[in-house]
Amino acid sequence: MPSALSQVPRSERVSLRRTLLYCAPVLAYGFYFNFMILYVVKYSTDVLLISATIVGLLFGIARLWDTVSDPIVGYLSDRTRSRFGRRRPWIALAAIPLGLTGIMIYTQPENLSEAALVFWLAAGLIGIYTALTAIQVPHYAWGAELTPNYHERSRLFGAHSIAQYLGMLFALAGLGLVIGPSEGSLEWQRTSVSYLSMGIAVIALILILICVVPLREVLQKPSAHENVFRSFATLWDNKHARILFIVNFIEKTGYSTIGILTLYVADYVLELQQFSLLIILLYILAGGASTPFWVWLAGKYGKTRVWLVAMVFTAIGFNLLFLAAFLEQSEQLIFFPIMTLIVGATAGCGSILSSSVLSDVIDYDELQTGRRREGAYFACWHFSTKVSLSFMVVAVGAVLELAGYVPNEAQSRAVILTIMGLYCLFPGVAHVIGAWLFWAKFHFNQADHDKVREALALRRRQDTLHS
Repeated sequence: MPSALSQVPRSERVSLRRTLLYCAPVLAYGFYFNFMILYVVKYSTDVLLISATIVGLLFGIARLWDTVSDPIVGYLSDRTRSRFGRRRPWIALAAIPLGLTGIMIYTQPENLSEAALVFWLAAGLIGIYTALTAIQVPHYAWGAELTPNYHERSRLFGAHSIAQYLGMLFALAGLGLVIGPSEGSLEWQRTSVSYLSMGIAVIALILILICVVPLREVLQKPSAHENVFRSFATLWDNKHARILFIVNFIEKTGYSTIGILTLYVADYVLELQQFSLLIILLYILAGGASTPFWVWLAGKYGKTRVWLVAMVFTAIGFNLLFLAAFLEQSEQLIFFPIMTLIVGATAGCGSILSSSVLSDVIDYDELQTGRRREGAYFACWHFSTKVSLSFMVVAVGAVLELAGYVPNEAQSRAVILTIMGLYCLFPGVAHVIGAWLFWAKFHFNQADHDKVREALALRRRQDTLHS
């Protein structure tokens, strides 16, 4: 049975050149986003010597604004009128603010007072989150517009996913550069991260220009004027999108504990702090290496079916990983990497196919409403992800405290089981619920999408005749 990817009409294919051009900015914002997660809190507390409470408050404010800015950018992007298109102007104009705020966070004027330093960091955090949103949301929306083909979208977002994993690897390499020599003395960290941020700012600008200058948009009619709140409320009327949003929220809520607790697992469960970077590295490598396999499998058996199977195996993998809590350290150091590779590979499927499936559902929305609203849909997608992460940061801290967690001390058995339960069982159960909901409620496959495309083509021909 040949893969459906080999049967994509030539007019609907995205060439290798266009795919590489489209994915270039992902390397930049993939680096910024992941380097922020890995290092900026530690840098703020240990190098800038800002109290952890204040740093937490600053991040809370920045993340709150980040969730608000997503819908705004998505709404305005859909309504942008420009001879350059709806998406490219946003990505291009945000490139310089992204680099400048990235430099701002890691480079401070000398002799700033403590209060001025806090305001400087706050401005940098809010600025970089705003710039990342202004690039990411239109960029994802642009991907949905590059091809209308059911299978070609999987290939395109598969390439997008690989670029994200490469961005993560660059962030890990940057972290190693900053904290590597002599365990990263404070003066070395301050100097090296400042120069690193300047270099990355230039590289990010080049990568974004490589994309937006030669790559043209498929020009779409801007969305009709509509109140921003009403615009997003109507997305919920799309029955297929509604299920996707709920499944995404459930799964991302489960995933969020992984990033929060990896350092805790390395320190208190495996009792080997250096293991945390290896865990992250294995997860990234497994996700990136498995991407071509998932794209091929989706082309052969259908992406909704493949995504559902991957959810089930991800749930099984996370739940089995909990067994590491009952093993000796020598056994853990073998079992944990193996399970991390398995979970990283299966979990990577969702990041590829979810964007592709959402793109198809956007076509259904156009048939129902007559509007193209990729920006609004991907804004809501990112919004639900960020809300789930923000919620779980608070929830995990509260649960650990209730379990009796004491920082920088050997933890009780109850705390270790709590950490592993949150790290393994919680995302496992989340994937079970997500998989069941997706299987029971989501009914939009390739045949349905083909019918939508035929109806849209007929409408466009009629509109052309009447114009």
